[in-house]
Amino acid sequence: MVKIALNGCYGGFGLSDKGQKRLLNEKGGKTNYSSRKNRTDPGLIKMFEDYKAGKLDFNPNGSYADIYIEFLPQIAYDLGAYRIDEYDGSESLEINYSAISLHEQKESELKKREERSEVYFDTVSSILSILHNDAADSDKKVEALKYMFNADLIHRHLEVRDELEEDSDDDSDDNSGEISDNIDAMFQEIHQSLDTLPYFGKSFKEAEARFEEHK
Repeated sequence: MVKIALNGCYGGFGLSDKGQKRLLNEKGGKTNYSSRKNRTDPGLIKMFEDYKAGKLDFNPNGSYADIYIEFLPQIAYDLGAYRIDEYDGSESLEINYSAISLHEQKESELKKREERSEVYFDTVSSILSILHNDAADSDKKVEALKYMFNADLIHRHLEVRDELEEDSDDDSDDNSGEISDNIDAMFQEIHQSLDTLPYFGKSFKEAEARFEEHK
């Protein structure tokens, strides 16, 4: 939770001369605490907490202010999903829960994508390790090839590729970069393997083309 200073009475947010002087001495420069951008300033918060606790010998409130400390959810602060609502100088905190919900949905979907991509990566990695293993018998390699080119895995291959393209167009900061790099490398290895597997490689590329036509 983030602490934020609000005015609790009609009039307007403001500091007394002594309150301004204390913060001025702490900051070494003038700061506009009436601005809503500075309401979470640690020095401002501590001064009013000290005042409420009876630790100050002066009143930091301005002539028409009664400032109190409210608690702001960390995610609302990080996203800027809040506003200070004011009526005749009296203030209250308004949280944009819709924005928070949309953000959480997006984060959840990104996490699911990463999990699906990791499963796909592990599956294809296991298949390629069999194909590249000279000690593996022919039957095992044939089963691996059948699994690599079943409809579900082909569909997942294309889904992961499309998801990576969507993520690359998204300016948001997420932690899928490393997974994306790994899967990009795996795609390259798969297509390189197709050149040495004429029948299966052709089947895969035909399925990919059909998927692109009908999606």
